[in-house]
Parts: sequence; C-alpha cells; structure tokens
Amino acid sequence: MVNNNRIFPAIIIVAYITIFYFLKLDLIFLISLLFFMNYDLYKSKLLAFNKLLFVSFFFFVSIYLNNVTDFSLNFFIAILFVLFLFSFFVIQKYKKIIFIILLYLIFFQLHLLLGIDRSIVFLIILISFINDTSAYIFGNFFKGPLILPNISPKKTWSGTLSSSFFSFLLLYYLNYSLFFSLIVSLSFFFGDVFFSFLKRNLNLKDFSKLLNGHGGFLDRFDSIFFPIFLFFLYITNL
Repeated sequence: MVNNNRIFPAIIIVAYITIFYFLKLDLIFLISLLFFMNYDLYKSKLLAFNKLLFVSFFFFVSIYLNNVTDFSLNFFIAILFVLFLFSFFVIQKYKKIIFIILLYLIFFQLHLLLGIDRSIVFLIILISFINDTSAYIFGNFFKGPLILPNISPKKTWSGTLSSSFFSFLLLYYLNYSLFFSLIVSLSFFFGDVFFSFLKRNLNLKDFSKLLNGHGGFLDRFDSIFFPIFLFFLYITNL
C-alpha cells in the first residue's frame, strides 16, 4: 500500500526545484541544497555545528578558486574515484570522514555542471524523483523478492526494474544514446545502494526527519551520485 505521507512532500520538492529552474537562481539553489545537506549532517550527528561552518566555508573558497584559476577536471575525477574506492576498504573510523568528503565533492560537481549546462543538473534531479517514485509505487504494487535485504531492505526487483525502465525511456526520448541511457538509468539504483551501504556502516537509518515520509534531504538525493558522475564525464568528453 502506498504511503500518502510521501506524496505531499514530493510535490513540494518538485515545485521547489521547478521554481529555481525557471527563475535561473542557480547559486541560491546550490546554497539551499547545501544548507539542507548540512542540516542532515548535523541532525545525524555526523558533523558538529562548528565543523559544518568550517567545511562549508572551505567549500565556497573552493568554488571561488575554481572560478578564478584553471581547474583540472582529470585531477578532480581521480580524487573522486579514489575516495569512492576507499569507502569500501578503509577501517571504520575513517568511513565517516570519507563519506562527508564525498558529499561535498558531489556538491562541487553540481556547481561545475551548473556552469557547463544547468539543464543537465535539473534533468538529473527530475529523473531521480521519477526513478524513486516509480520504484516505490511498482515495488509496493508488485512486491516480490528483495535485491539486497541486508543493505537496502525495501528494494525489490519489481520496483527497481520498473523505475530503471522509465528512466531509460525518458533519457532515450531525449536523444541520449541507447548505451548511455541504459547505464545512467541503472546508476540511480547503484547510487541509492551505495549510500545505503555507507549508512549501514555509520549505523544510520535516516539522516533526519526533514521530509515527512522520505527521511532527510540526503535520503532523497543519494541516488544522483553516480548519474552526476556519468553526465559529468559525458559532457566534458573525459
């Protein structure tokens, strides 16, 4: 049965994103997302308030330096990939640090994408909500076996395959190649599972209760991790 508590917050989120898209207030949009992410990090006790202020300041300094200096995209991709690999193998006490660094790198990547092609950023977010909603609806309707019950206890094969199919159709309709559309549509699932894996290691269920029925901001935006990475590679021809 579909939980109606999820519907109203989802409508608010879509309206919020739509307003920023049409008003073209990209920097304010990015700052607002950063605020929600920091709220989740604070409520989940992953970062103390003074440390949140410090890393946020460092984040904006990084944006400024990127705007006034030459920036090596290959170096950025290398750092992101190494941290991603480390998240699986490092000892427990360092997982939180790597997780937080990954989050801020995602936001830095969002900033870069907004400067290159802002429509891509909003497209990724839109598809992530279509993917998440369709997975929830079809998973509840068809039910069936779970994929990774120890990592993501509510993800079913029926919901995941259905949501990936809809994401694939939308991307292919927008004239992306068959292969790229397929890879990106599957990457939403892997992003979700990757963050679920990290949450389990950090003993977290939800990052906060910011969104009724959805958890926190990060609980809804975790699936964009790999799609952002793939689109970044795609449009920069790396």
